[in-house]
Amino acid sequence: MTSPDGSLRIRPAGRARSVAGRRLPLRAADLDEILPHRGQFRLVDRVDELDPGARATGTLLTSRAAAYFDGHFPDRPVLAGVLLIEALAQLSGIVLWSAVMEGLIPDWAPGGLHVLAGVNRMRFRRVVLPGDVVRLETALTARTGRVAEFQVKALVERETAADGAVQIGVKET
Repeated sequence: MTSPDGSLRIRPAGRARSVAGRRLPLRAADLDEILPHRGQFRLVDRVDELDPGARATGTLLTSRAAAYFDGHFPDRPVLAGVLLIEALAQLSGIVLWSAVMEGLIPDWAPGGLHVLAGVNRMRFRRVVLPGDVVRLETALTARTGRVAEFQVKALVERETAADGAVQIGVKET
């Protein structure tokens, strides 16, 4: 967790039972209210653990019926890496949402739009296939002004599919 001046403070990891009046795990109805993404572009299906303003784990459920598999690739469908990055960014945005809602980042107003601002050192280590259950993990590592950096990882059956860092910026609405 970071202090309002942007310096990083370490605190023990915790498991919240609820965040901003919502019980964990967060499911579709909650995520529809938290994330602006709709349809095929909401890639987080469930938030399993959430330590407000610090870390989260979530789930992406892939299905052969998903439109993004139709063209990538028709004969051998795999999840595009950019969609895996987007899923990790969405989960990271939920961590920021939780921090704002819990008053942990007082200089960020509720209702701000969290957007992907950067991707660093992302490595893809395993393909994600239709039917795979992808465990998403994110942890806040730094915050400077209106940008926060997260270490992220996606796993399929305990095997790392991708890992790296994403930066999420906030745009006030």
